[in-house]
Amino acid sequence: PADAAVYTTLAAASARVVSIERGCEVIDLARRQGVAVDDAGFFEQVGSLLGDGAVCFAAVSKLAAHAGFELTPGTFEAWALAVARRRRGPSEITLVLDSLNELDASFAVDEGVRNSVILVCARDGSEAAIRHATSVVLQQLRWDGQRPSVAACSGLIKWCLAQSPHEKTNDSFSEWHCHALAVEQAMVECQVQPTPQLLLNLLGAYGHAGDIVRVFSILHNMKSRQLPLSGDVYLEVVRALSHASAATPAARDLLVDPSRVLNGLTRDMHNVGVSVDVHFLNRALLVFKSSMQRVEQTSDPSSSLAAERMHIAVLASDFFRATTEGTRWHASVKPSLLTYNIMIGLFAGANEVHRAVGLLTEMERSGVAPDLASYNAIIRVLARQDTIAAEDYLVRMTNAQIYPDETTMDIFLLAYMRNQRAGTGVSMVQSCFNQYGARPTTGTFRAVVDSLLLQEDSLEAERAAFVYQQLWPNETTLVDELRSEGLNV
Repeated sequence: PADAAVYTTLAAASARVVSIERGCEVIDLARRQGVAVDDAGFFEQVGSLLGDGAVCFAAVSKLAAHAGFELTPGTFEAWALAVARRRRGPSEITLVLDSLNELDASFAVDEGVRNSVILVCARDGSEAAIRHATSVVLQQLRWDGQRPSVAACSGLIKWCLAQSPHEKTNDSFSEWHCHALAVEQAMVECQVQPTPQLLLNLLGAYGHAGDIVRVFSILHNMKSRQLPLSGDVYLEVVRALSHASAATPAARDLLVDPSRVLNGLTRDMHNVGVSVDVHFLNRALLVFKSSMQRVEQTSDPSSSLAAERMHIAVLASDFFRATTEGTRWHASVKPSLLTYNIMIGLFAGANEVHRAVGLLTEMERSGVAPDLASYNAIIRVLARQDTIAAEDYLVRMTNAQIYPDETTMDIFLLAYMRNQRAGTGVSMVQSCFNQYGARPTTGTFRAVVDSLLLQEDSLEAERAAFVYQQLWPNETTLVDELRSEGLNV
């Protein structure tokens, strides 16, 4: 039948699977059947099918030459876009760039071709490919007065979103922050009209990179365009706050008082009709946790670190109470297990034993059953001051059918070692292993053995080595070392 779609598929399949010559035979057959084989649409479809199979563009050129069709940038663009959206394995940026270099220079400066190259780079995902897209191709579009497509910008921003979140260093952004910035600058300069999803992805990318100032700038942009704002948008903003870097003066001003920023967000949510829920609350509390970690990294040696931790814990508690009890801006939010665990962790970090224990009691009264993370946080803060009280909570935990893990065992071992009672810690570990199968990490246990050796308590060291063999029967390194030092192991 004289159906162009049949012959484009057959020509591409023949060229890909059999040979270029067989593809040319199909084109001759199509011409005899009255199909317009010298048509741009025909070869854009052939190029797309061959690109999806990662067949080099030279094959498209040979088929076009046989049909008497002069290739256009649109043909190359269709082929390159197919390479970019391949479902089988990574796309091949080298294949695309090498093919482009073999063509007339007019192809390389075409706006559509450049955008297709950006999409191939984004699909490739290697650092070299992304750098080529943002540092070379985007710049060429800007210099020549061309416009990056929404699809090309979206591809690069999605790559940024797929990278690991910022590691909360206080003096820099993520290494790939420059790529997100290059995309936004090109969008602004070339007057690209972004879709709501592209803006949301850009907001998330800046959040991942730790640039909280740009996050709020994108939020302002979305509001100025009167785009519909959902709870997901505000969750992204709060997530960004928890990953934020204090790399600029403006960022430091934002992060110095998380309560002010978070309360401002809840009012903003009220104004646009978005409800505050438990997911927002949990994310907001993680912002206070990040602030506490930031204080530990940057605290002035002359200042009181304990006082700063306590201040942040109190701010978090105030926000927690206001959110769970309700304000004029939002209804009350029922806290979840995760909510309580974050709050307990914050008070434990501030060494506020009574408040941490009080929250554990409160959550039980409210019908939220504590889990292992809840008890480990309580045991950790108690063990710093009173190992007997910490043991009481271990008993309470096991009575609730919640059994210790290696974190629990590490907490007790280290606490007893600090109190010069490493032998007691070893006995406790042996007992918990026999009852619950729980054991500490090997590194912590070896630190305890080293502590006993420093105290020249050879008998306890030998007993610890015996327990070590019981805990890790296939691990003989420590035992061999102790034997070499003359211990009776």
